[in-house]
Amino acid sequence: MNRSLPLFACLGLLAILPLCAHADIIYVQGDVSGVWDVDSVIVTGEVRVPPGETLQIMPGVEILFQVYCKFIVDNNATLLAVGTEQDSIRFDELASGIRWRGIRFIEASDSCQLQFCIFSHGFASAPFPDDNGGAIYCDATNAIIDNCIIKDNAATSTGGGIFCRWSSAIISNSYIADNSAAAGGGIYCTAYSSTLIIGNFIEGNSVSEQGGGILCGYSSDAEILNNVIRRNRAEQYGGGVSCLWALPAIHQNIICQNLARISGGGIDSFSSNPSIVKNIIFGNCAMLNGGGIQCYYYANANIIENTIVENAANWGGGVFCSYSSPTMNGCVLWNNHPEEIVVASLANPQITYSNIEDSLWPGTGNISEDPLFVNPEQHDYRLPWGSPCIDSGDPNPIYNDPDSSRSDMGAFNYDQSVPVRVLLTPYNAPIQIPPAGGSFDYMITASNCTGSPLTVDFWCDATLPSDSLIGPLLGPVAAMIPANDNVSVLRTQRVPAASGIGPPKMISYNGYAAVGPDTSRDSFTFWRMGDGSGSLAAAGWDNWGDWFEIVGRMQQAAPLHPTEFALHSPFPNPFNAVTIISFDLPMASRVRLEIFDISGRSIPSGSGTTPTTKLIDGWREAGSHEVTFDASNLASGVYIYRLQAGDFVASQKLILLK
Repeated sequence: MNRSLPLFACLGLLAILPLCAHADIIYVQGDVSGVWDVDSVIVTGEVRVPPGETLQIMPGVEILFQVYCKFIVDNNATLLAVGTEQDSIRFDELASGIRWRGIRFIEASDSCQLQFCIFSHGFASAPFPDDNGGAIYCDATNAIIDNCIIKDNAATSTGGGIFCRWSSAIISNSYIADNSAAAGGGIYCTAYSSTLIIGNFIEGNSVSEQGGGILCGYSSDAEILNNVIRRNRAEQYGGGVSCLWALPAIHQNIICQNLARISGGGIDSFSSNPSIVKNIIFGNCAMLNGGGIQCYYYANANIIENTIVENAANWGGGVFCSYSSPTMNGCVLWNNHPEEIVVASLANPQITYSNIEDSLWPGTGNISEDPLFVNPEQHDYRLPWGSPCIDSGDPNPIYNDPDSSRSDMGAFNYDQSVPVRVLLTPYNAPIQIPPAGGSFDYMITASNCTGSPLTVDFWCDATLPSDSLIGPLLGPVAAMIPANDNVSVLRTQRVPAASGIGPPKMISYNGYAAVGPDTSRDSFTFWRMGDGSGSLAAAGWDNWGDWFEIVGRMQQAAPLHPTEFALHSPFPNPFNAVTIISFDLPMASRVRLEIFDISGRSIPSGSGTTPTTKLIDGWREAGSHEVTFDASNLASGVYIYRLQAGDFVASQKLILLK
C-alpha cells in the first residue's frame, strides 16, 4: 500500500520525515493532530491529541509502539480511528515484550470513535490512574467502540480490556478476549458509568479478584445486552459478571462456562440491585456458592424469565441467596448441581411462576416438570411445542409474550403467531470454517402447534457480510408435519474454500418454514475465516442429510444466464430410488456426468436392460440443467457423481437408501 503523507501538527521531540508525495512509515511523539494515512506509524514517545484538536486515522494504518508509553486524547479532543471490515486499524507493540500503555481518553470529546480497530498488548501499570484500562481508558468520555478486537491486554488494577469511569460509552459488536486485571478482566464500569455493552463476544478474560468478564461497580448502571459472555475466570467472585454496589441491566445474554474460585460462577451480586432478565445461564461453576447466580448482602436482584441450567457449585448450583431478598419470576432452573436453589442466612427470595427441578417450590404458579428443551446436548434450551413451560409464566399482561399469549417460563418464548415454527440448532458452536473450506452440522426442528397436519414449505439460505443472500442452500421442499407434533432432522452444510487471506467474516445461516402467508424464520451465525478478496458466493455450498417426509418439490427460480459453472446438491438426498441432479453452465460446453461407487469405479445408471455408464456425454447449451438418476438397479450405499464441463470438474456424494 502506498499512501500520501498526512497533515499533522508536531510538537516536542518529533522525528519528521522529509516532505514528499508518498510515505509508508512515519515516526511520532508529542502532540499530534490532522490525518494519519500511511502504512505504519512508529510511536517513539508519549503522544497526545491536544485539547480541542482532532486526529483522524485512516483504514489500514498500523500504530506500533517502539517504547512503553501512553496515547492520550485530552480534554475535548477527538480521535477518529475508523477502519473498515476489509481494512482494520491496528494498535500494537512494535516488537515482542515492549507493550504500550493504551489509549487514554481524558474528558475527551463525545465524537471519539474506534471502529474496526485491533488492540493488542496494551498494559496499564502504576501509578494511579494509569493502572486501569489495559487497551482503552475512558474517563468522562462517551466514546463509541464498535466492531473492534480487544485481545491480550492487561491492567495491574482494573479493566484489562476497557475501563469506563463517569462515562456513557457504547461498546458494541466487538471481540473482547484473553485480557487480564485484578478486577474487570474484559470491561470495568464504575462511578456512575451508564455504559452500553451490546452484541459483544467476551471470552477467556481473567482476574485475580472479581469480574472475569465484566465488573459493574460503585453506582454504575451499565446496560449489558445481547452479549456472549463465556469461559471467563475470577479467582474470587463473578466469573462472568460481577455487580458491586451497582444496578446494571443484564438482559438477553448468553452467560456460560465461566468460573469463580469462590462464588458467583455466572453472575455475582454483592449489595447490588441488578435487573437480570431473559438470560441463558448455563455451564458456569463456583467452587463455593452460586454456580449460576449468587445474591449476597442486600443484593435484591430482579431475576425475571431466565433459563438457568447445568451450573455447579458446592452450595446452590443454580442460585445462592444470603442476606438478600431477590425476586425470581418466570425462570427455569434445571439440572443444576447439587441443588437448584439454596437459601442461607437471613435470605427471603420471592419465587413465583418458575419451573424448578426436583422441588415444588413454595410460591404462586411454581411447577416441577421436565421443560423438554429442544436439544440440551447442544445447549439449545428453547422450548418445543408441548413443553409445560409454554403459557405457564406470570399471567399478568405486562409479562405477555410478543405474540400476545401468556408468558412462557424461561428466556425463550415459543412463537404462537405462526402455525409452524422452525428452529435451527448448530452443532459444536461456535462454528469456524477455515480458508480451505469445511462443513458444519445442524438440526432443523419444526413444531406444528395446531390440531391439524400441515404441509409446510422449507428452505435455507445464508446472509453474507454484504447483506446479500446466497441460496436457497436447501430446498425449497414441501413436507408434512403432524398435528401438535415436533419433528427434527439433522443436516450438513458444506462451505466452499476461499481465496486470499483476510479478516474473519460472520455469516448468518437462515431457515424458513412457510404455511400459506405465515412464515417462521430462525438463524444462527458462523465465522468464515480468511476470506480475503475471494467470493463468498462461489459454487460448492452443498447440503445433505436427513429430511422430513417430503410431499413435493417447489420450483426454484434459476437465473436466465448463469455466471459460473456450478454442480448442485441432488434432490432428494438421501433418496429411494430416483433423484435429480442439477448444474449450471455459463457457456455452451461438452458435458460428461458420470456415477461412481465409493471406490471410484464407474457404474451403470438407469433401470433398463441396457443401462448406460454416463448420465450425460455430449454438448449442452448455456443455462441451468437437470437430469434424473434412476438407481433402481443399485444396492443401498454411498455413490459419487462427477461433472466435467470444459475445464470445470466437480463431484458430490449421493446416499441411496432402500
